Amino acid sequence: MDTSKLFNKAMESSWGLKKLNFILKRFIPFNAPHKFQIIELKVESAKTKIPYIRKNMNHLKGLHACCLATATEYTCGIVLGNKYGLSKYRLIMKNLEMEYFYQGKMEAETTFQLPQETIKLIKHFENGNEDKLLIKCEVNTHDLDRNLLCTGKILWQIKKWDKVRTK
Repeated sequence: MDTSKLFNKAMESSWGLKKLNFILKRFIPFNAPHKFQIIELKVESAKTKIPYIRKNMNHLKGLHACCLATATEYTCGIVLGNKYGLSKYRLIMKNLEMEYFYQGKMEAETTFQLPQETIKLIKHFENGNEDKLLIKCEVNTHDLDRNLLCTGKILWQIKKWDKVRTK
């Protein structure tokens, strides 16, 4: 599947975003029960809605920590996949560190903006001979009242597909 065309259509219109969300629910079925929705997609940023539904809640009726962590990975991965192409690079989460600040008792939004220093680092990687690159991304989640629920720090390994070796 040519993901670049799909991402471009999603950035152009709300219809494209709906189509992208539909396809992602089937392409990444693990995330389907969460009913995440990408509500904004740009070349270097994205915003994902986390609905306040039973499947996303913990025993205290707050947004579950694992749901928030999954939304963090999902939003960041969408930006990296959109910007650099899933056909060129394999993206693998190496490490995820979450810090929680406030209990989510309503719908929330996860946002990620690719920092300029990361963009420069990846450009250097694209032009060099290194096999892989490790980049750290910081992702924030706020509820609709703008309370910061959590911050996720993800260490991604980016590797050119021709350098990937499997057993």
